[in-house]
Amino acid sequence: MKKVSTPKIVIGSSLESVLFASRNNCTLILNKVSPPEIYEAQDLETWNQITFLLSMAGKIPMSDKVSTIRIIEEDKKIKVFTSSNRMIEFVCDKVFVFDDENVEGLPVPTTKHKNPKKKIMDWVNVRAGMLHEFEFIETEEEFVSEVHFYKSPRIDGDHEHKDLVAISYLTDEQIKDHSYSDLMTLYKTKEVMKSHGIRGPRNGRDPNNPEKYKYYDIKLEMNRREIKKLHMDSYEDTDFISFCKKDTYTEMNEYISKLHNYTEGGAG
Repeated sequence: MKKVSTPKIVIGSSLESVLFASRNNCTLILNKVSPPEIYEAQDLETWNQITFLLSMAGKIPMSDKVSTIRIIEEDKKIKVFTSSNRMIEFVCDKVFVFDDENVEGLPVPTTKHKNPKKKIMDWVNVRAGMLHEFEFIETEEEFVSEVHFYKSPRIDGDHEHKDLVAISYLTDEQIKDHSYSDLMTLYKTKEVMKSHGIRGPRNGRDPNNPEKYKYYDIKLEMNRREIKKLHMDSYEDTDFISFCKKDTYTEMNEYISKLHNYTEGGAG
Protein backbone atom coordinates (compact mmCIF):
# COMPACT_ATOMS: atom_id res chain seq x y z
CA MET A 1 0.00 0.00 0.00
CA LYS A 2 1.36 3.38 -1.02
CA LYS A 3 1.10 6.30 1.44
CA VAL A 4 1.13 9.96 0.43
CA SER A 5 1.26 13.00 2.71
CA THR A 6 -0.12 16.29 1.38
CA PRO A 7 -1.56 19.37 3.16
CA LYS A 8 -4.82 19.87 1.21
CA ILE A 9 -6.94 17.63 -1.01
CA VAL A 10 -9.81 18.49 -3.34
CA ILE A 11 -12.35 15.80 -4.27
CA GLY A 12 -14.30 16.50 -7.45
CA SER A 13 -14.08 16.65 -11.22
CA SER A 14 -15.96 19.80 -12.23
CA LEU A 15 -14.23 22.83 -13.71
CA GLU A 16 -14.87 24.66 -10.43
CA SER A 17 -13.09 21.94 -8.42
CA VAL A 18 -10.16 21.86 -10.86
CA LEU A 19 -9.77 25.64 -10.66
CA PHE A 20 -10.02 25.60 -6.87
CA ALA A 21 -7.28 22.96 -6.65
CA SER A 22 -5.05 24.97 -8.98
CA ARG A 23 -5.56 28.30 -7.22
CA ASN A 24 -5.08 26.85 -3.73
CA ASN A 25 -2.18 24.46 -4.46
CA CYS A 26 -4.21 21.35 -3.57
CA THR A 27 -3.86 17.74 -4.59
CA LEU A 28 -6.85 16.80 -6.78
CA ILE A 29 -8.59 13.43 -6.56
CA LEU A 30 -11.00 12.95 -9.46
CA ASN A 31 -13.95 11.02 -8.00
CA LYS A 32 -15.12 10.46 -11.59
CA VAL A 33 -14.09 11.69 -15.02
CA SER A 34 -16.56 14.45 -15.79
CA PRO A 35 -15.07 17.30 -17.82
CA PRO A 36 -17.30 19.98 -19.37
CA GLU A 37 -19.33 18.77 -22.33
CA ILE A 38 -18.25 19.02 -25.98
CA TYR A 39 -20.64 21.92 -26.59
CA GLU A 40 -19.04 23.87 -23.70
CA ALA A 41 -15.94 24.47 -25.80
CA GLN A 42 -14.28 27.21 -23.73
CA ASP A 43 -14.87 25.43 -20.42
CA LEU A 44 -13.62 22.14 -21.86
CA GLU A 45 -10.43 23.78 -23.16
CA THR A 46 -9.83 25.43 -19.76
CA TRP A 47 -10.46 22.12 -17.94
CA ASN A 48 -8.01 20.29 -20.22
CA GLN A 49 -5.33 22.94 -19.81
CA ILE A 50 -5.56 23.11 -16.01
CA THR A 51 -5.74 19.33 -15.47
CA PHE A 52 -2.70 18.98 -17.75
CA LEU A 53 -0.73 21.50 -15.67
CA LEU A 54 -1.85 19.87 -12.42
CA SER A 55 -0.83 16.45 -13.75
CA MET A 56 2.58 17.75 -14.81
CA ALA A 57 3.04 19.14 -11.29
CA GLY A 58 2.13 15.77 -9.75
CA LYS A 59 -1.11 17.13 -8.30
CA ILE A 60 -3.43 14.47 -9.79
CA PRO A 61 -1.70 11.30 -8.55
CA MET A 62 -4.60 8.95 -9.31
CA SER A 63 -5.43 10.34 -12.74
CA ASP A 64 -8.70 8.83 -14.01
CA LYS A 65 -8.35 5.46 -12.26
CA VAL A 66 -10.40 6.14 -9.09
CA SER A 67 -13.32 3.84 -8.29
CA THR A 68 -14.01 4.63 -4.59
CA ILE A 69 -12.84 7.24 -2.08
CA ARG A 70 -13.12 6.54 1.65
CA ILE A 71 -12.63 9.39 4.13
CA ILE A 72 -11.49 8.42 7.65
CA GLU A 73 -11.93 11.68 9.52
CA GLU A 74 -10.68 10.57 12.95
CA ASP A 75 -7.30 9.65 11.44
CA LYS A 76 -7.24 12.50 8.90
CA LYS A 77 -6.78 9.94 6.16
CA ILE A 78 -8.30 9.28 2.75
CA LYS A 79 -8.13 5.84 1.18
CA VAL A 80 -8.49 5.82 -2.59
CA PHE A 81 -9.24 2.58 -4.42
CA THR A 82 -8.58 2.17 -8.12
CA SER A 83 -10.46 0.22 -10.76
CA SER A 84 -7.60 -2.33 -10.68
CA ASN A 85 -8.04 -2.86 -6.88
CA ARG A 86 -4.96 -0.87 -5.90
CA MET A 87 -5.18 1.39 -2.86
CA ILE A 88 -3.34 4.58 -1.98
CA GLU A 89 -3.64 6.18 1.45
CA PHE A 90 -3.45 9.96 1.72
CA VAL A 91 -2.72 11.80 4.96
CA CYS A 92 -3.75 15.46 4.90
CA ASP A 93 -4.83 18.40 7.05
CA LYS A 94 -7.93 19.42 5.08
CA VAL A 95 -10.19 17.99 2.38
CA PHE A 96 -12.51 20.06 0.17
CA VAL A 97 -15.45 18.11 -1.26
CA PHE A 98 -17.07 19.39 -4.46
CA ASP A 99 -18.89 16.15 -5.32
CA ASP A 100 -20.01 13.26 -3.08
CA GLU A 101 -20.41 10.62 -5.80
CA ASN A 102 -18.24 7.52 -5.10
CA VAL A 103 -17.22 9.04 -1.74
CA GLU A 104 -17.68 7.11 1.53
CA GLY A 105 -17.22 8.22 5.14
CA LEU A 106 -19.02 11.54 4.87
CA PRO A 107 -21.12 12.87 7.77
CA VAL A 108 -24.88 12.36 7.73
CA PRO A 109 -26.45 14.86 5.30
CA THR A 110 -28.34 17.73 6.87
CA THR A 111 -30.61 17.87 3.82
CA LYS A 112 -31.22 14.97 1.48
CA HIS A 113 -33.08 15.76 -1.70
CA LYS A 114 -36.39 13.87 -1.90
CA ASN A 115 -37.16 12.48 -5.34
CA PRO A 116 -34.78 14.97 -6.95
CA LYS A 117 -34.84 15.66 -10.64
CA LYS A 118 -31.95 14.37 -12.65
CA LYS A 119 -30.27 15.83 -15.70
CA ILE A 120 -30.99 13.66 -18.74
CA MET A 121 -28.65 14.06 -21.69
CA ASP A 122 -29.86 12.45 -24.91
CA TRP A 123 -27.01 12.49 -27.44
CA VAL A 124 -28.31 12.47 -31.00
CA ASN A 125 -26.62 11.84 -34.36
CA VAL A 126 -28.23 14.17 -36.90
CA ARG A 127 -28.52 12.42 -40.26
CA ALA A 128 -30.37 15.23 -42.08
CA GLY A 129 -30.63 18.79 -40.80
CA MET A 130 -27.01 19.29 -39.82
CA LEU A 131 -26.44 22.68 -41.46
CA HIS A 132 -27.92 25.72 -39.69
CA GLU A 133 -26.84 28.72 -37.61
CA PHE A 134 -28.11 27.54 -34.21
CA GLU A 135 -25.85 26.59 -31.30
CA PHE A 136 -28.53 26.53 -28.60
CA ILE A 137 -32.33 26.40 -28.38
CA GLU A 138 -34.21 26.70 -25.09
CA THR A 139 -37.83 25.67 -24.57
CA GLU A 140 -40.16 26.42 -21.67
CA GLU A 141 -40.58 22.76 -20.66
CA GLU A 142 -38.48 20.41 -18.55
CA PHE A 143 -38.68 17.59 -21.12
CA VAL A 144 -36.30 18.66 -23.90
CA SER A 145 -35.63 21.87 -22.00
CA GLU A 146 -32.47 22.66 -23.95
CA VAL A 147 -30.99 21.59 -27.27
CA HIS A 148 -27.26 22.16 -27.74
CA PHE A 149 -25.70 21.82 -31.19
CA TYR A 150 -22.01 21.11 -31.71
CA LYS A 151 -19.68 20.30 -34.60
CA SER A 152 -20.08 16.60 -35.32
CA PRO A 153 -17.04 14.51 -34.33
CA ARG A 154 -18.32 11.82 -36.71
CA ILE A 155 -17.08 13.88 -39.67
CA ASP A 156 -13.38 14.52 -40.26
CA GLY A 157 -11.89 17.84 -41.26
CA ASP A 158 -13.11 21.41 -41.05
CA HIS A 159 -16.87 21.52 -41.51
CA GLU A 160 -20.07 23.05 -40.13
CA HIS A 161 -22.18 19.88 -39.81
CA LYS A 162 -23.75 19.61 -36.35
CA ASP A 163 -24.96 16.86 -34.05
CA LEU A 164 -26.91 17.67 -30.89
CA VAL A 165 -27.67 16.83 -27.29
CA ALA A 166 -31.17 17.33 -25.87
CA ILE A 167 -31.28 18.04 -22.14
CA SER A 168 -34.25 17.30 -19.88
CA TYR A 169 -34.82 17.51 -16.13
CA LEU A 170 -36.85 14.52 -14.95
CA THR A 171 -37.76 12.60 -11.79
CA ASP A 172 -37.02 8.88 -11.42
CA GLU A 173 -40.69 8.14 -12.13
CA GLN A 174 -40.62 10.18 -15.33
CA ILE A 175 -37.41 8.47 -16.47
CA LYS A 176 -39.25 5.11 -16.33
CA ASP A 177 -42.25 6.50 -18.21
CA HIS A 178 -42.34 5.81 -21.98
CA SER A 179 -43.65 9.35 -22.50
CA TYR A 180 -40.15 10.59 -21.57
CA SER A 181 -38.14 7.88 -23.36
CA ASP A 182 -35.28 8.55 -25.73
CA LEU A 183 -37.63 7.79 -28.63
CA MET A 184 -39.98 10.56 -27.49
CA THR A 185 -36.95 12.84 -27.17
CA LEU A 186 -36.28 12.33 -30.88
CA TYR A 187 -39.87 13.24 -31.78
CA LYS A 188 -39.94 16.34 -29.62
CA THR A 189 -36.46 17.54 -30.62
CA LYS A 190 -37.40 17.21 -34.28
CA GLU A 191 -40.47 19.42 -33.70
CA VAL A 192 -38.36 21.98 -31.82
CA MET A 193 -35.91 22.12 -34.73
CA LYS A 194 -38.69 22.48 -37.30
CA SER A 195 -40.29 25.30 -35.32
CA HIS A 196 -37.00 27.21 -35.59
CA GLY A 197 -36.77 26.77 -39.35
CA ILE A 198 -34.23 23.96 -39.41
CA ARG A 199 -34.72 21.48 -42.25
CA GLY A 200 -32.95 18.77 -44.18
CA PRO A 201 -30.90 19.28 -47.37
CA ARG A 202 -32.44 20.44 -50.63
CA ASN A 203 -34.47 17.96 -52.63
CA GLY A 204 -34.82 19.69 -55.99
CA ARG A 205 -37.32 22.30 -57.15
CA ASP A 206 -40.98 22.44 -56.23
CA PRO A 207 -42.83 21.33 -59.41
CA ASN A 208 -45.73 23.63 -58.52
CA ASN A 209 -43.41 26.59 -58.04
CA PRO A 210 -40.01 26.17 -59.74
CA GLU A 211 -38.67 29.24 -57.96
CA LYS A 212 -38.89 27.36 -54.65
CA TYR A 213 -36.82 24.44 -53.40
CA LYS A 214 -38.10 21.31 -51.71
CA TYR A 215 -36.25 19.94 -48.68
CA TYR A 216 -35.78 16.53 -47.13
CA ASP A 217 -37.20 15.95 -43.67
CA ILE A 218 -34.99 16.16 -40.57
CA LYS A 219 -33.60 12.74 -39.62
CA LEU A 220 -32.39 12.05 -36.07
CA GLU A 221 -30.76 8.92 -34.65
CA MET A 222 -30.28 8.26 -30.93
CA ASN A 223 -26.67 7.75 -29.91
CA ARG A 224 -26.93 7.32 -26.13
CA ARG A 225 -28.69 8.55 -22.98
CA GLU A 226 -26.80 9.75 -19.91
CA ILE A 227 -28.42 10.35 -16.52
CA LYS A 228 -26.64 12.68 -14.11
CA LYS A 229 -27.27 13.71 -10.54
CA LEU A 230 -27.97 17.44 -10.37
CA HIS A 231 -27.18 18.25 -6.76
CA MET A 232 -24.94 17.02 -3.99
CA ASP A 233 -26.66 16.45 -0.65
CA SER A 234 -26.16 19.20 1.94
CA TYR A 235 -23.62 18.65 4.73
CA GLU A 236 -22.23 20.60 7.66
CA ASP A 237 -18.51 21.34 7.53
CA THR A 238 -16.26 19.61 10.03
CA ASP A 239 -12.74 20.44 11.19
CA PHE A 240 -11.39 18.07 8.53
CA ILE A 241 -13.95 18.27 5.71
CA SER A 242 -15.13 21.43 3.98
CA PHE A 243 -18.02 21.15 1.53
CA CYS A 244 -18.16 23.45 -1.44
CA LYS A 245 -20.81 26.10 -0.89
CA LYS A 246 -22.63 28.42 -3.27
CA ASP A 247 -20.22 31.30 -2.67
CA THR A 248 -17.26 29.10 -3.66
CA TYR A 249 -18.98 28.19 -6.93
CA THR A 250 -19.78 31.87 -7.49
CA GLU A 251 -16.14 32.83 -6.94
CA MET A 252 -14.88 30.10 -9.28
CA ASN A 253 -17.44 30.97 -11.97
CA GLU A 254 -16.42 34.63 -11.81
CA TYR A 255 -12.83 33.53 -12.25
CA ILE A 256 -13.83 31.31 -15.21
CA SER A 257 -15.53 34.31 -16.85
CA LYS A 258 -12.36 36.37 -16.42
CA LEU A 259 -10.29 33.59 -18.00
CA HIS A 260 -12.64 33.43 -20.99
CA ASN A 261 -12.59 37.21 -21.40
CA TYR A 262 -8.82 37.19 -21.26
CA THR A 263 -8.46 34.45 -23.89
CA GLU A 264 -10.87 36.36 -26.14
CA GLY A 265 -8.84 39.54 -25.78
CA GLY A 266 -11.31 41.15 -23.41
CA ALA A 267 -8.61 41.93 -20.88
CA GLY A 268 -7.42 44.74 -23.09
